Amino acid sequence: MMEEKKVDFLRDTSLAIARLRAKFDELDYELEIAESRLEGKREGKHEGRLEGKLEGQRTLIKLVLGKRMELSTENEKQIDSLDEQALLELTQVIDTIYTSQDLHHQIQTITKQNSRAAETILSR
Repeated sequence: MMEEKKVDFLRDTSLAIARLRAKFDELDYELEIAESRLEGKREGKHEGRLEGKLEGQRTLIKLVLGKRMELSTENEKQIDSLDEQALLELTQVIDTIYTSQDLHHQIQTITKQNSRAAETILSR
């Protein structure tokens, strides 16, 4: 009789410990998910701000150039395809752009310079 009580007590204790472990594992998992969500939100906000900034720069360039010349849809697509570095370089030479050919030439020059710089970095 005493042996059965000991066995029952040990079994109950073992089950209680297993339940506690499962509960703590569940809490750890939920905490990891919450941390991942927060990290994802932070990264998303940063990327959203960066994309908004780039879109604003593109719009501003189109507005300035649109006052000097008539922008075609092809010109707008070229401006939209530029990355952050290329947009920065384009804003530095925007005073020299008065025609569609000037714009096309400057965009070609900028993209060639960026691709050469990338190739140089990769070849090191």
